[in-house]
Amino acid sequence: MSTLKASGIAALVSLLVGGSRFFYETFMVVPLVPDAQSSIWVMVSLVTSLFAACVSFPLCLAGIQLLSRQAAEARPRRLRNALILAALMAVVAWTARDLTRLATMRSALLDAADPRTGSERLRELASYRGGPGYEIDNRIASHANTPSDVLCMLQGPPRN
Repeated sequence: MSTLKASGIAALVSLLVGGSRFFYETFMVVPLVPDAQSSIWVMVSLVTSLFAACVSFPLCLAGIQLLSRQAAEARPRRLRNALILAALMAVVAWTARDLTRLATMRSALLDAADPRTGSERLRELASYRGGPGYEIDNRIASHANTPSDVLCMLQGPPRN
């Protein structure tokens, strides 16, 4: 396989890894949190997405080149291939874990704002501590179905 073709495949994989996080966070989660910190979220997402893409590109390129060389060689280099594959899988797993966390955060924000959300779900959301917890707390506190004990819990511990 030519270096140009291998680079193109590696660039596509790294774009998918880095771009998926950036797209999901900036277009699916950040618009749900209307505050001044949204630009900070976008910048953090950009940096982490670029990091994931920059790390996955050389790993994927090395893996493709090793696989194409292996076809020509009689003896494969299993340890090096396994290390490259493990590193690439770690970057993909890190991105997948973050996407799962973002999906949970998005669901929590939407449920806290939905007028049809029941009191039990609001009780669950009151203990949610991911992402913009203050925004979820604000939505729960202004929700008509929020039980009074949850409102007391959101207020914080009593002052002496």
